[in-house]
Amino acid sequence: MKLNLKNITIRRNIITAEIDSSSLYVSRFSKFEDDKTYTASISEQKKKRSINQNNLLWALISKIAKAIAGERATAEDEEEIYAQLLEKYGISVPAFILPEDLNKYVRLNRVVKTYGETDGLLKIRAFPGSSRYTTKEMNLLIEGALDELADLGIWDADIVQMSQDYQELMKQDAKQ
Repeated sequence: MKLNLKNITIRRNIITAEIDSSSLYVSRFSKFEDDKTYTASISEQKKKRSINQNNLLWALISKIAKAIAGERATAEDEEEIYAQLLEKYGISVPAFILPEDLNKYVRLNRVVKTYGETDGLLKIRAFPGSSRYTTKEMNLLIEGALDELADLGIWDADIVQMSQDYQELMKQDAKQ
């Protein structure tokens, strides 16, 4: 079960909160058994990246791929550029893992870099795909893609329009 709560207060072991109307149906129809103990955790709800942000990022990636590989740029070229952007501008998680767990990390993350071995553990940095990004993290990735295009000296009418669309997205995100 998932509830969206607002204005949470805890006083003398009593928790009060407003339930977001989008999750209200859950609380109305959920029954809890008296003889069981339940566990709940409360964490800040992060705003996930939008489909518009994702579309914009991939349009920019396509432009970068065509600038580097020509008009015949392939999906593989775009995937490589995406991985490079994640590595350069994305979020990452450093870890020490057992060598036998490397395949799990590769399956769970878009890019995994290994940096050596210490005491039988691999030193890695894992870069999750942008589908797991917050709006803010995605904005940084988009800004990185725009920087890459500028570094390549490519700033045509399409990119100007995409940049303006990006600025509009940022304004909308600031309002929410």
